[in-house]
Amino acid sequence: MHVKLVAATPGGTGEIGALPDVPARDPARKKGAGRWSGQCPAKGVRFDLRYGNVEVARHHGKIVATLMLTTNKTRAIDRADLTKAARPRYLVNAAAAPGARRCGTGRACLQQAADVAWRASADIICLDAFDHPAGAGEFYRKCRYHAVDRVTDRKARLISFEVLA
Repeated sequence: MHVKLVAATPGGTGEIGALPDVPARDPARKKGAGRWSGQCPAKGVRFDLRYGNVEVARHHGKIVATLMLTTNKTRAIDRADLTKAARPRYLVNAAAAPGARRCGTGRACLQQAADVAWRASADIICLDAFDHPAGAGEFYRKCRYHAVDRVTDRKARLISFEVLA
């Protein structure tokens, strides 16, 4: 599936806000419910647009994936455990629709997000994933992200990952 990441606009927040719920239901059904099975309403997407670059990938006019790049560190990521960097970017709120999985969409989105980050002079991209079979940890490893830490945040086990420019 060929996709191209483009910056999200405030007018598309409802469509983006509905996306995270779709992929969240699939792992919850297969591997159990957890914090990964939540929903991100349009209000949350509008909030994200104020604090980072929300990017979307479309296929045949429909949003099939979304992610956000921000300079704001998430609470769960401990910078002390990551490679020292002057200009980090944090990749958060990544989601891909079930029909867009296992066909290169996620890998293409990560590569294009890295290109956006590097053009913005970032020297590292950091993210976390649930340390659970429903989490995306194995996917990030296959995309050459390095696991650097495991933490517990609000009773959820997470793995912190990084990739250097």
